[in-house]
Amino acid sequence: MLLTGRTFDAAEALRLGVVTRVVPAARLDDEARAAAELIAARPPLAVRAARRAIARVRDLAPAEALAEEHEHVRRLLRSRDHQAAVAASVARRAPVFTGE
Repeated sequence: MLLTGRTFDAAEALRLGVVTRVVPAARLDDEARAAAELIAARPPLAVRAARRAIARVRDLAPAEALAEEHEHVRRLLRSRDHQAAVAASVARRAPVFTGE
């Protein structure tokens, strides 16, 4: 598609896996805001790690990508945010993430 310049509609984008969901134009802003709020409620260190991994995956061989993912997980498991998530789960309350 990139090389040919062929265009496609939302239904085909969904079928091809280019997008994960299609919403009516009238609901687009609300849906985008809801997605942003959901991401913002997640642990900031984990969101940053995921964004980094997504950006780098195309530049790495599969074994390198897997090793990088494992390093992200090891670092995240040692974070205060992870400790906060575990404590919140045990206490059956929402976690408070600090990005540490």
